[in-house]
Amino acid sequence: MILNGAVVIGDLVFYALAVDTMGFFITSLIFLTALFVAFEVSWRWIAPLAAGTTVLLHFSFYSLLHVPLPWGWLEGIAW
Repeated sequence: MILNGAVVIGDLVFYALAVDTMGFFITSLIFLTALFVAFEVSWRWIAPLAAGTTVLLHFSFYSLLHVPLPWGWLEGIAW
């Protein structure tokens, strides 16, 4: 339980430090994958859940709320 709490805090610190450089998509995938592994989500669900959640969050912020998220390393393919 303490380890899971440390993973959550470490994950949040990682996100805050890395999102501007790496971009939302990459950082979010790493962030969610780390959380899913820490909380013992089945391995076959981790990739689809992380990818789906990332796309849904980006759509929600970008299209519905009009909040730009950083593209980072993927700036060349930004729409």
